[in-house]
Amino acid sequence: MPTNILRGDAPAQAKVYHLTPANVEIGDIFTVTINGKSVSYTAAAATATDVITGLVAAINASTIPEFGEITAAAVDSDADGVNDYLTVTASTAGVEVVLTTSTTNSSGGNVSVVETVTGVEGVNERQKIELIGSYSGGTFTITWDAGSGDETTGNIAYNASAATIQAALEALTTPTAGDFVVTGSAGGPWYVTFQGTYAETNVNLMSVDGTNLTGGGSVDVETTTPGAASSNEVQYLLVQELPSQTISGTYTLTFDGETTSSLAYDASAATIQSALEALGTIGSGNISVTGGQGVPWAGGDFDDNWYFTLEFIGALAGTNVSTITADDSGLTVGSGQVAVTALLTGGVSTTELQLINLDTPTAGAYTLSYDGQTTGSLAYNAIPTTIETALEALSNLSNVQIKGNAGIFTVRFDSDAGTNVAAITINSAGLTDAASPSVTTVVEGASASGTDEVQTVTIYGTGGTFTLTFDGQTTVATAWNASAGTLETNLEALSNITDVTVTGSGTPADPYVVTFDDPGSQNVVEMTGDASSLTGGGGQVTTITNAVASADEQQTVTIGVAVTGGTFTLSFQEEETAAIAYNAAASAVETALESLSTIDGVTVSGSAGGPWTVTFDSALHSATNVELLVADGTNLIGGAGTETLSYTVNTVSLGHEHWNDPKNWTLGQVPETGDDVILEQGATNLRYGLRQIQEFTADNTTNTFTTADEHYFVDDQKVRVSNSGGALPTGLSAATDYYITAATAFTFQLSTTRGGSALSITTDGTGTHTVAVELASLKQYSRYTGQIGLRQRNENDYREYRPRWLKIGLLSTGNKRVKLGLGEGSGSGLVRLDFDTYQVDGFLQDSSGGLETEVPAVLIENSNSSSMWDIQDGEVGFAFHAGTTGELGTLTERGGSVVLGDGMIVSTALVRTAGELLSIGEVTINGTVEISG
Repeated sequence: MPTNILRGDAPAQAKVYHLTPANVEIGDIFTVTINGKSVSYTAAAATATDVITGLVAAINASTIPEFGEITAAAVDSDADGVNDYLTVTASTAGVEVVLTTSTTNSSGGNVSVVETVTGVEGVNERQKIELIGSYSGGTFTITWDAGSGDETTGNIAYNASAATIQAALEALTTPTAGDFVVTGSAGGPWYVTFQGTYAETNVNLMSVDGTNLTGGGSVDVETTTPGAASSNEVQYLLVQELPSQTISGTYTLTFDGETTSSLAYDASAATIQSALEALGTIGSGNISVTGGQGVPWAGGDFDDNWYFTLEFIGALAGTNVSTITADDSGLTVGSGQVAVTALLTGGVSTTELQLINLDTPTAGAYTLSYDGQTTGSLAYNAIPTTIETALEALSNLSNVQIKGNAGIFTVRFDSDAGTNVAAITINSAGLTDAASPSVTTVVEGASASGTDEVQTVTIYGTGGTFTLTFDGQTTVATAWNASAGTLETNLEALSNITDVTVTGSGTPADPYVVTFDDPGSQNVVEMTGDASSLTGGGGQVTTITNAVASADEQQTVTIGVAVTGGTFTLSFQEEETAAIAYNAAASAVETALESLSTIDGVTVSGSAGGPWTVTFDSALHSATNVELLVADGTNLIGGAGTETLSYTVNTVSLGHEHWNDPKNWTLGQVPETGDDVILEQGATNLRYGLRQIQEFTADNTTNTFTTADEHYFVDDQKVRVSNSGGALPTGLSAATDYYITAATAFTFQLSTTRGGSALSITTDGTGTHTVAVELASLKQYSRYTGQIGLRQRNENDYREYRPRWLKIGLLSTGNKRVKLGLGEGSGSGLVRLDFDTYQVDGFLQDSSGGLETEVPAVLIENSNSSSMWDIQDGEVGFAFHAGTTGELGTLTERGGSVVLGDGMIVSTALVRTAGELLSIGEVTINGTVEISG
């Protein structure tokens, strides 16, 4: 068998798509989609150039992370001044991108109605006038700019009636009688409604001059920006039982060199908090511990798991502290079962954390709701990755991180960092024995860390002095019109204020603004003012109702551009017009609508054939938000639209990270059927071109085979075909070598010789056809430290959509060997292998630590009851991720850590002599079980 060794030095080549719009009609929608996220352009002209230009602008302006990995450009291929197509190019050469296109017809054959102007009833402005302080006599004046400059009333008694205020306003030069209605009690507050000349009009705000008032003025203090400390550090503690054992014993926690007393394996949150507070490096009141025992994970003996959140508060609030470490050597189940990990870094993050506790249900299911959207059903013992997937399926949550156990876990809102988000709610009616499920906000999202408090001080007086009191200490007397600098000095003279910044002049129009720099980054007490030594006074005017101009509703009726004949109807309040011709004049549409008893009159404008604008201007519906007309275009005649947005891959993505690049391999060709493949050394990642098993359909008229997704086979690559549920196309045989030829992104042909002509087939076959590379063997040495596959979450913070696993087969003859982590070296921390239904004789000598949080370094997907895996050391998971299943014949564990996922089947024997064996769901063992060590 040929030996093909990874070199990993191929030059990078950027992928390029050509997109060509055709048969464009105005209103057609052209869409490009990556990872289920789309950018669209609606044709404004019936030309391909319009779509090309519009799509290029839309793609390049998009803030969607996936679209940040491509660049679009318009191309005039024949230099005639007209763009012929657009290119979409990977921004980074060698990084695979995959897109699809779609179109939506402009609704030819249909009729649509949209509201273009909402009917609104007019509202007059109202302003509130009030005197601030306690007055026993004197007068005040009101000043208002009615549009020709400031005008001031005569003196008005401090205890004037509403009628007196109205008369004073009407005596101004510009307004006239009837322009105001004033209500309120004698002495105020008084409410001024603007009408007459100023009806439905936004007017200037009036102001009050209280210089001649007698009695006590006022000092008003308002907090405009509450102070906020930097975010507290939050860490989480997980205690987990091994399978087939009963957990017992104790563990300890260490923080900054000091260690707690022994903690029982099932210690409560209160006990853990007390033990940590006893440390001199933490102290009483400086940490808060919440959480408890989660529900049993389904299957096996994985029954006992505890999860706690540790928030650093008090003297440690807002600081980046060391991560607590755990020593679990005192547990009977062995080491590795207690771990502490940071959830939020103190002083840095403002991301919201919510703790969900299902309160130990024993059966049933539940859903979670967030901001009006609800997940699908979740089993009572659903694991964190399942819950995370369910929440991220909601359209208003794109990125959350779940930590914890089944039944008790935290949700970190990564996509809404810096935002105080809505609380998740639990719909727990379907749970059994869940007494009080709860959601607690552990850390509230905030717009910024370390916000200094801001308070305003407004002086209502025209003489004398005032004082301010902060947290029990009072300033010296300060003149009513003191400068900002003087007030700043007086405040900083207090022993409990080190540094404030004061701006403004203290008037109602320009109050003092006091920013607390020290004490800063905290919510301080609000100052109080003493106005007993102020003379004169003042007042304020506020707008309590803004004016709204009335508007008659307008709705636009539009016929699809492809309509060529027929009629349509319009309905209003469930009454339908007679048939209206597709090319009717505006007057005909108006007559049809006014014949309805539900409409007493409308005005319709527009050209024959529309669009028509319907204005509801009759007495019954004028200035009213009316119901939308309902259109029925069933009897219109029009085409369905022939618009297209076709695309081709003109340059494929290649480079040193591509499995499917011939230049990466010592044989000068990609691995193919019958090869012994060796990953011997180096750090080159294999991220792309990984899918080497692919379903296809056949077309016997062209001898062409088509895949639903872009495939990664290359010309002259040796493959084999198989079938399930039917028969292969006549002319093809299973267990026979063929060679790929005439490969495009979605199609290929087959030849019986390398470089030969296409093989003829005479039928399309039935059932499911599969083409695959079937290796003789696969070996990975520990000197090879590169990654095989992709992480579940991309570094650009979205769920990875490209093939994440090397999906490849093994010959049914031969040794079927897969050996990983051989020899000396640090090994790989990310290996993702999918052997589909092929039989595998697998061996894992060792691996590095996993590069994905809480995910083993090596993940295997395989469903074959004859497969065998021997684990000597390292980390490996079988059917690890939610929604995947797998089956092995024999699993032997001699060391390391093995995780069996939900739905995993071991059909012949499970033998464990050492190491850790864990389950994250329902596991079926049909054969013998030998557990020792």
